[in-house]
Amino acid sequence: MIGLLYDFVHVLVMALAIVSAVCSFAFADADLPAVIAVTVLSCVIAVLPPKLRSRGRILLAGMVLAVLFGMTLTREAGTRMEFIREHLSVLAVFLGCVLFNHACRYIRNLRIIPVLAGTAVLLFSLFASIPMKRPAVLAILLWIVLSLCELIQNRWRKEGDGETEVHMVFSFPVIAVLFLILSLMKIPAVPYDWKFAKDLLKELRSGYELVKETLNLQNSWDEEDAEVGFSEDSRFFGRIGGSSYKVFETVSNHSAGEELRLMGKTFDTFEGRSWIKKDDSEENSRMYDILETISAIQTFDPDHVRDYIRSSTLQIAPEGLRTAHVFSPIKSIPEVVNEETIQKGGDLLFSKQNRRRYAVGFYRLNRSYEGFEALLNQNAETIDPISEESLKNAESMISGEDLSDISPAGLQAYRTRIHEVYGEKPALSDRTEELLEEELAGIESEYQKLLKIESMLSRMNYTTSPGTLPEYVNSAESFLDYFLFESGEGYCTHFASAFVLLSRYLGIPARYVQGYCFVTEEGTTQVMSDKAHAWPQAYLEGIGWLDFEPSPGRKRASGWAVRKDTETDGEDSEEDMAAWYRERYGTNAGKEEPVNPEGNEPSRKPEGSSLFAVLGLSVLFLVAFIPMDLLYRKIRYRRMSLKEKVRDRFEACMRILKRMGLKIREGETLSEFARRASQSLGAEVLTFISAYETMIYGERPVTEEDAVKMEQACSALRKLFWQRLTRRGKREEEEPSGTPGRQESDSGGKSGYPGSETAYNDHETRRKGG
Repeated sequence: MIGLLYDFVHVLVMALAIVSAVCSFAFADADLPAVIAVTVLSCVIAVLPPKLRSRGRILLAGMVLAVLFGMTLTREAGTRMEFIREHLSVLAVFLGCVLFNHACRYIRNLRIIPVLAGTAVLLFSLFASIPMKRPAVLAILLWIVLSLCELIQNRWRKEGDGETEVHMVFSFPVIAVLFLILSLMKIPAVPYDWKFAKDLLKELRSGYELVKETLNLQNSWDEEDAEVGFSEDSRFFGRIGGSSYKVFETVSNHSAGEELRLMGKTFDTFEGRSWIKKDDSEENSRMYDILETISAIQTFDPDHVRDYIRSSTLQIAPEGLRTAHVFSPIKSIPEVVNEETIQKGGDLLFSKQNRRRYAVGFYRLNRSYEGFEALLNQNAETIDPISEESLKNAESMISGEDLSDISPAGLQAYRTRIHEVYGEKPALSDRTEELLEEELAGIESEYQKLLKIESMLSRMNYTTSPGTLPEYVNSAESFLDYFLFESGEGYCTHFASAFVLLSRYLGIPARYVQGYCFVTEEGTTQVMSDKAHAWPQAYLEGIGWLDFEPSPGRKRASGWAVRKDTETDGEDSEEDMAAWYRERYGTNAGKEEPVNPEGNEPSRKPEGSSLFAVLGLSVLFLVAFIPMDLLYRKIRYRRMSLKEKVRDRFEACMRILKRMGLKIREGETLSEFARRASQSLGAEVLTFISAYETMIYGERPVTEEDAVKMEQACSALRKLFWQRLTRRGKREEEEPSGTPGRQESDSGGKSGYPGSETAYNDHETRRKGG
């Protein structure tokens, strides 16, 4: 019995853990109570056969097959084979559980496998954000705890009974009660986020970076560190990666969900296998860019400027980052709060490197607004050139800034230099030119051409391990041929580089940018090192620099909702931006229901008449099994020799005695057992034992009469068993002793060793003091 309980509990817990985990990962909507019920029943079926005799195994297997056949038969036509295929995995699970439990009896240390496997599943579910139902988690934890308990029991030196199975069986109820209490405990509506642990890890990482910075003899990380999002040159690596740690924190008034791109460094020259920066001019290019954009908007739609552009501020606190570059959005004002800055080739740099918190002012562009799309779709010829008047109007929106060096002539010189530095047309191969002509056929607007290139590149594959560039890649032409037609995959550096080169071929100035791209959170946003990104910027004549995103899966529009009331212009024109971003980029979008193209109804569970059909098949099996079993036993008995018949009937008698509570003890002889059992049943009932010993261990051969008498003893003992069971023996004690039935029984009791009812009743009378 102990062994049966041990096997049942282990197989049950193992099967529950495996089935519930599979249901959580593959069938999130599975009915777990039904799964548990089926699992318990299946475990009983899996554990019982080794403990049963052949007849019991046949009966159990037949009942199971009858039920399965009935369930399959009641499925809808055309779905039965699918039903069988779906449930073959159940058989594999239980067979695997039984075999594993059997193997653990011989190799005790195999119990470490459930501990490792269960822990791995829970950790995978946690870090992969795969939800698991509570019963599934409890089942896996129970499997882990039971396995750990048995490992401890195996290594525990005990005095007295050292059987591990016995100790485990008596430990099961305690463990089960603990997990029952866990299952009844309430779960908080919001899961614990372990924020203090996450913040501690980030602070430790940032502290490590500070120590590394202190020990580093270089003045900055701008030289050759690709991990921080920018470097002195931008090379193509065969594989990118690295740890994730906090590089800085930002505080803005933006709604949660809005995307921010912070420029760190721009590059102007492509050398075939990397980007470098040659432009070192110190003109006020940032302010010219802002004024050009504002002027274009004022000219295009002077009454609703704030629907297109708005001022904003951003606070940045560097931590695990060391650089002279100022991270700032594309339309940033050069003046940085609390810091002295300089401009160099369009980049903003600190005069003295430090890591103090700083703030930048910038202008947000409503790129998602259809009016802004119309503005960008203008041809350069239709955009009015900036005049003295339009420049002053644009300057009026920028109060408090030193614009003494800004002039229309300076703006024109700025535009000329952009075309010289960022507009050099690369040489392309014939097949790249043909691809561009095919993709851009019929498109006139420069902005639409850029969007088409962006869309074309985003259809390619993104990978962090594209492999190193071949040796023959040493120019813009060879790079584009390799990337577009041979490799077809890469990471942000590949896509940004291709966009810049193709844009320049079309006569549109463009540059390669390195920095950070992230989505804002409410209040403070922690920016990690893995948010480093590279993207292209293109220059539209009369409008200014604009960000683009050709990397697959990375494009995300930015902006705010605009009211349709054309007479409203100001703060009141902005709706709930957080709701707008959730509507566009929310992750809780409803899932579509699966569609059955053939129009077949899904398979149904057996209900009503279907259930009766399953039960009917089970009853038919029992009705057919019982007579067939009796016939088989009779045929088998007839084919036995006399000695085999005597042994078979004797074993049947001993089984009956066992059911009556009289079991032969370990080391006890048959004679000793007969003397002990006679105290309950009387000596005459057990005379068949001494006769069996004489026949089996004596020298005389077994005769036909011996077999007949053993059959009679078995029949009499079986009758005695049923009398005790139904208490008919007590009623027979009250009958007159001279009845024909009693005389026949007495004569039967005196005829030999088979035993009699009289002997039993007389013994009962004496035992009760009658």
